[in-house]
Amino acid sequence: LVYAVDDPDSLEAIKRLREEILEVKEDKCTPIVVIGNKIDRHNERRVSSEDVLSKVELHWNHIFLESSAKDNVNVMEAFRE
Repeated sequence: LVYAVDDPDSLEAIKRLREEILEVKEDKCTPIVVIGNKIDRHNERRVSSEDVLSKVELHWNHIFLESSAKDNVNVMEAFRE
């Protein structure tokens, strides 16, 4: 699931998508990777990586990465996870 670090609404959207996935899969242990994209937009960041990391890894037990498709940061790692 990918959200944009400069768009809090996109983070809310992946929360809803995650719930839908878990409902359809009927398995709370479904592996999901959450990716915060557009980290190249430093001055426009509106979503804290610390807040998302806490939610994703501690509460949801999923993998969290941040990436920049523009700068090719963690793009391949996202697919490896």
